[in-house]
Amino acid sequence: MASKVAAARKADAAAPAGRKSEPVRIDSAGSGKQRHPIPAGTLLYSAHGFVLHGPVYLMFISALAMLVYSFFASKDIIVMAPLTLQRQAVTIQAVSGGLVESVEVAENSIVSAGDPLATIQEKIRAASTPEQEAFQRQIDDLQLQERESLKEYEFRSNQLELDRRNLSQRRATEQGAIDNRIRQIEIQVQTAQRTRMGLDEDLGNARHDLSVKQELFANRDIPQVDFQRAQARVSDLQRAVGNAEAEIQNVRLALETAKGERQRLRETFSQERLDNEIANLGQSRERDQKLISDRILDLNRRLAESRTLVPGVHYESDKAIYSSLEDGIVTAVNIPRGAIINPGTPMFTVVRNTAPLEAHVMVQNKDIGKIKRGQKVQIKYFAYPYQEYGIQHGVIADIATKPSGPNAMYQITVALELETITARKATVSKALEIGLEGVGEVKTGEKRFIELLFAPASRFFQVAEE
Repeated sequence: MASKVAAARKADAAAPAGRKSEPVRIDSAGSGKQRHPIPAGTLLYSAHGFVLHGPVYLMFISALAMLVYSFFASKDIIVMAPLTLQRQAVTIQAVSGGLVESVEVAENSIVSAGDPLATIQEKIRAASTPEQEAFQRQIDDLQLQERESLKEYEFRSNQLELDRRNLSQRRATEQGAIDNRIRQIEIQVQTAQRTRMGLDEDLGNARHDLSVKQELFANRDIPQVDFQRAQARVSDLQRAVGNAEAEIQNVRLALETAKGERQRLRETFSQERLDNEIANLGQSRERDQKLISDRILDLNRRLAESRTLVPGVHYESDKAIYSSLEDGIVTAVNIPRGAIINPGTPMFTVVRNTAPLEAHVMVQNKDIGKIKRGQKVQIKYFAYPYQEYGIQHGVIADIATKPSGPNAMYQITVALELETITARKATVSKALEIGLEGVGEVKTGEKRFIELLFAPASRFFQVAEE
């Protein structure tokens, strides 16, 4: 077959130029079914239609499915930035410029709320405001009222004390007189009782003598006159005994009367009423003094607040005294004694005892616009691989208003969810320490795959800015 093709080409070349060429017929080399000289080509040449069309259909369906999926599937947009763990610190700045008169603390000093930190001799003394003058007038009026109240209390107290002393003297005088009367009456009672005892003895003797004389008179041994005289003596002694008994009763009655007068005198000249009045006066004085003191204290507090431009700073004359607002430790002292400082100069850095551990994330300028407060942050510590310890979480608490540092990065403060970390296979937690470094990841949005797919091509359709 190849020799025939070559002969035909030679004949065409030898034919005259004006002669029309005739078509060449090529016969097959052999009879029967045609075969390709390459076995693989023979397979393709003789394969059925569905074998060739199937992969094409599969690729088309897969591409269509991926295109549909790209309209719904999305990918998170994450801002990654380095972080460092720190404790929350408070920087105390100068309110106004002046001379540093004294510095009360040093680095690593422990301070409590209200402890003085420094005294600044200000350049310009602040003038009093009408509000401060009104507070001062009220304080002066209350102090005058306190002095008047004290004078009145002292006068009334002295008067009551004098009345009590006079009452004591009168009671002592009259009680002494009554006691003398009672002693005299008691002596009279004793005398009357002794007289009565003597009369009783005489009466007994007289009765005995009468009985003897009565027997003698009955025997006519004595005259009637002696018998009558004995009877008269017994009668006289009986009357004397009766009179003595009556006198004893009268004296006893006088004694009881004198004792009653002494009791009434004690009740009349009792110091209990005056003592109660003095006690009530003292209680009233304490109550009034407490009310006035509380009002003066409140006015002084309000006056001090009116003289305070910022918390932790109060003024005495032309001096500004800075005090600590929290319990904690001083980590930095930036002003020496005798230095001249300007307003806004950082003076001290104080870390609170109760300050929580927080993460300081440094975000680049191009990403700061995507960051908002309240966004969740995923934290991965270099010292604790997240494959073993898991991913920690936090929330953005504060965003710096201006960049800082040599790279002009914004500091983001992240409140940690936990201040401890635990390995997946461990049960004991480890406390996180200051200075730990890691990476913070903030999800700022998401994009569909179709947007990512056509993002390079979309730039050709953007209108150039003039």
